[in-house]
Amino acid sequence: MLDHPMPRYCLSGIVAIATALSAFATGPGIGLSGNNAENANLRPGTSFQEFRGRKSSLVRRQTLGKYDRSKQPSDDVDTSGLSDEKVTWDTDDPDQKKKLQRLMTCPGDYKKMEGVSKPKMCPYSKKKANCSWSDSDVLIGDACVMDCFCETAQVRDSMTAEKCKEMCVDQDPCFFTFTSNYGCKVFTECDAGETPPGDENDHIDDWVTCERFFNKYIDKAVAFHNAKYNRFLWLTKNGTLTRTFYEVDVTDTKNIPPQMRFIVVNTSNVSALDAMADDSLGSIMHKEAQAHGVGAETAAEKENDKIENEIEIKGGPDFWSFFNAGSANGKYLTCDDDRNIFVQNKVDEYAMYTVVYQGENKISLFNKNLKQFLFMDEDMVSLTDTTECCKVPDDLAEAAIFTVVEPPPLTGKESTKNKVTDDDKPIQD
Repeated sequence: MLDHPMPRYCLSGIVAIATALSAFATGPGIGLSGNNAENANLRPGTSFQEFRGRKSSLVRRQTLGKYDRSKQPSDDVDTSGLSDEKVTWDTDDPDQKKKLQRLMTCPGDYKKMEGVSKPKMCPYSKKKANCSWSDSDVLIGDACVMDCFCETAQVRDSMTAEKCKEMCVDQDPCFFTFTSNYGCKVFTECDAGETPPGDENDHIDDWVTCERFFNKYIDKAVAFHNAKYNRFLWLTKNGTLTRTFYEVDVTDTKNIPPQMRFIVVNTSNVSALDAMADDSLGSIMHKEAQAHGVGAETAAEKENDKIENEIEIKGGPDFWSFFNAGSANGKYLTCDDDRNIFVQNKVDEYAMYTVVYQGENKISLFNKNLKQFLFMDEDMVSLTDTTECCKVPDDLAEAAIFTVVEPPPLTGKESTKNKVTDDDKPIQD
């Protein structure tokens, strides 16, 4: 039984991919509904046998935050901290001013939400019901129990914006406010800011409210452009990721073929998605395989599927996968320990990315399992040395920032000058 209803995008994501699979029986295209159907189209003539591969496991996730049901519910505990002495910041002191500015910064995979800075805050009525602090920090758990408004002075040496963010790991939508008192407030909605009680405003010098920013791309086909090299990411015929051979301006959206397009997939609610994947995707693939004379899975394939299904893969609303409908070698963008970047037919921890905010429609991709950023250089696309999220190494900052482009529907007239053959020689139009 799920603690939370399946978000809208989980259902639409499964339906989108299922629709893409079913399209193989009736025509050359694969797609979603409306414009996204055209965005996801395959090149004409792609066969079901090319696509079949391993039965895709769309997402495998167990909720990271586990509620401690032995604790008292948050309604019985008030840790707002208003009776505690507030933290006073001397903004005339340059060092304190810089420290406060760093404190009032959202984690890299969230962005600052406009309209809910002091004196406005998310509506108190939208407070998240329970927060399992003890899963993140025992001291905070002892002080705040399950209260999602945690600002007592007892946690000031332990609370960070990252730990505040962790209370959103099992919740979407989710917003959190981090205060200059080292306090955390977690909300499930924040459509508009409201003025909190006067004592609240007087008690806190400053605060920042953080929100997810990448949800707007869910189920959409996007392309990734690097300004330093003026090139897009490109998926080769053999299923490896590289860059376009020739320069392509970020504004030239009419010449973005399937090799540049990736459908954004969120990795939440593994139980519901796995059930739908087994019932919908599995049955579709089995029926279409029979229709094309492919036959049933072998005993070895069935055993391999069983093993894969038993492996717990942890995703969540803060982790993303990217689905390319046009590759016959795999669908989901993944990496390996040798810094190869390619596509495969399942979502695992190597195929999950933290999307780091770098400005409006600008992002970096951080592989959560390898702890490496994806970047472009003069010849190829690769991964940085191991690092922590979410700061790109200074020497690769420009090479690891990509503009997210939403291309128009495919017309079949897109330029093919960047298409490469097996020996990596470009094919001229």
